[in-house]
Amino acid sequence: MLVANADDPLIAARLPRFAGRVLRFGIDREAEVRATAVVDRGIEGTSAQVATPRGVIDITTPLVGRGNLANILAAIAVALECDVPPATVAERAATLRPAAHRGEVVRLDSGVIVIDDSYNANPTAMKRALDVLAGADASRRIAVLGEMLELGDYAANLHADVGRFVATCRRRPAVRDRRRAGGGAGRRRGRRRHGARPPCVTSRRAMPPPTRWRPSCSAATWCWCRDRAA
Repeated sequence: MLVANADDPLIAARLPRFAGRVLRFGIDREAEVRATAVVDRGIEGTSAQVATPRGVIDITTPLVGRGNLANILAAIAVALECDVPPATVAERAATLRPAAHRGEVVRLDSGVIVIDDSYNANPTAMKRALDVLAGADASRRIAVLGEMLELGDYAANLHADVGRFVATCRRRPAVRDRRRAGGGAGRRRGRRRHGARPPCVTSRRAMPPPTRWRPSCSAATWCWCRDRAA
């Protein structure tokens, strides 16, 4: 049996080639295990009704974002196939916690909330993480994006694609990345004059002292850097 993500067009295109039984899961497309009535609760997690061959399961999980919801749908498909009771599935979903650096929500004493998804990244995961940030209930949001590795000859185009996605976010994050392609794509969409403060940095006074601010323009993107205090 093959458990497959129906929302991934590359995977969906290959399913007819599989000779065995296929069990699909998804959110946006028809699937045997499909999430409906999805409620994004920001950094508090996600709730959804999950339609399955064995009935509807109401789940609530502290894991953030649609990416984690898709992971849970895959687990539900396997669990039901192994005759795990639906009530047990819902109970376990409510107790899940992220692995270190994989969508981990860290609350600092200063009141700042960090969503740590720094373990690794691919273009799809990067966009889903930005979706979580854009939907967070916060007065200011800052994305710190690193380089995506192991993309081979597709690296430049895929970084550029993520840069364009950043530019379409509801509140454009301040991004600094050494890869020219990704930042350049975002900058072309949202070009500002030299030294302009990005939207997420609303006020110098809002930042904790002691600091000395300076506008910083790298070859990749626009950003504001906070110098270390002398």
